[in-house]
Amino acid sequence: MSDILEKIFTNDLLENHIDALCASYSKLNKSELTKIVNEQRESSNSLDSFKLNFENTYKRLSDMEEIDRRILQALNSDKYQARTIDGISQEANSSEQEIIQRITYSEKLSDLLKIYPRKSKDGQVLITTKAKYEKSASFTDKFIDAFATSRVRLDQ
Repeated sequence: MSDILEKIFTNDLLENHIDALCASYSKLNKSELTKIVNEQRESSNSLDSFKLNFENTYKRLSDMEEIDRRILQALNSDKYQARTIDGISQEANSSEQEIIQRITYSEKLSDLLKIYPRKSKDGQVLITTKAKYEKSASFTDKFIDAFATSRVRLDQ
């Protein structure tokens, strides 16, 4: 792996180098790895700092992706139509703050998740997947969602 990073740092970013990175760092896709490499090459002044920065950035991003997977796993449980942040955090074994940050800032999650148009009985925000919402939400919930003038938000 070290030799691939060295080639990337000293040469142009070649397609076969990114392919080799994808084989070693399979949790991220090609465009994500290319972005990391380009950012780290521009900000690193030596091969050692490039390698260290690349590894740290990759670890941080792959840890975030692991949290995203656990969030989706909690939401895809057949036991629930929608989940509270507390319920997701318990099942995902992450803090509520981590869950809120990932739901708020992850582009991948924002493409897959939906904030339910109403709150739980005890007033908590409910989260579900868009696919589950389309499949199982009642007509009333979809009607409320379509014509709501104010939406339920995570920061409420």
